[in-house]
Amino acid sequence: MNWWNDLWLNEGFATWMGGKPIRAWKPDWASVDVGGAMEIDSTKSPRPVRSSEGPPPTDIVYGKASNILRMMESYEGEDVFRAGINAYLKAHAFGSVTAEDFWNAQAKASGKPIDRIMPTFVDQPGVPLIQIEAIREGSQTFITLSQHRFFRDRGAFAQGSPELWQVPVCLRSAATVPSGGPAAQCVLLNERTQTYKLRNLAPPVIANAAQKGYYRVMYAPDVLREFNRTAETKLTPAERVGLVVGAHSET
Repeated sequence: MNWWNDLWLNEGFATWMGGKPIRAWKPDWASVDVGGAMEIDSTKSPRPVRSSEGPPPTDIVYGKASNILRMMESYEGEDVFRAGINAYLKAHAFGSVTAEDFWNAQAKASGKPIDRIMPTFVDQPGVPLIQIEAIREGSQTFITLSQHRFFRDRGAFAQGSPELWQVPVCLRSAATVPSGGPAAQCVLLNERTQTYKLRNLAPPVIANAAQKGYYRVMYAPDVLREFNRTAETKLTPAERVGLVVGAHSET
């Protein structure tokens, strides 16, 4: 890295890469390691991944950074993400790099606005809480997503916060077994509230498919009750862990 504020380029990448052999060897093992980073990131004053005020907590540099990379890989697709990494390494071999070098390479490789998404997670603290509402009309499902910064402190959450993320939210119908049916559909939430019209997405809807996104989800109470009833048969191990780690009810 060109300077210590981009330490995550080394350490976050190493943490992300370190888990890939295990996931390839035992894909049925749930691998959800966002807990420590999210806990720190849910307090009032964590430092962002990239900070000029000194090093942030270790779980942020290593844990949050690695999960941001995992989210980007899922959003872009493994082959495209790998191509972006290869281009980035080739362009900057034997040189120094910044965060901008990395996400510009990913944006060029994928054709997606990775250069606008990643700064919202790297340069500001906190973890987004995504609220989802799904309404089925014929063959279409209208998905309304809203985002707010999540705080463990109820008073801080009620007071609100100005942070706004560009969040790749990947959705999957939990009405079918994970191994069958259509793949997850990803949308980009870049406003406070947005509505999307999608096909092949029968409710109930998991708003963090395979638990690869770095965000918490708020579900309606009846949806959580449905997940509790069908989790063993309709959700992946990672999604089940994600419901325990990062899901919330509207009440």
